[in-house]
Amino acid sequence: LWILFFLVALRLPGHRFLNPPDDRMVGTVATVTMPIEPNQTGEIIYTQGGTRHSDGARSADGKPIEHGTEVVVVRYERGMAYVEPWNSFVAKG
Repeated sequence: LWILFFLVALRLPGHRFLNPPDDRMVGTVATVTMPIEPNQTGEIIYTQGGTRHSDGARSADGKPIEHGTEVVVVRYERGMAYVEPWNSFVAKG
């Protein structure tokens, strides 16, 4: 198995393997539990697979997001959710 992984890694030097948890987060609806200040980290809670989770979150556009706001995860990188308020996400259509 390690030989196969090594061969694949050699053939795909510029490619990055996807991290499944990162991909599952995009599109997740959550609620802000600690306010997100401009360019600062807050906190969100959400349910995934029947289990309640919390993660650090930042505003995708750098604007503040108040406690209790329903948000959508638009990007997830290195364990950090980047979110946008549900209302503005839906308005973009």
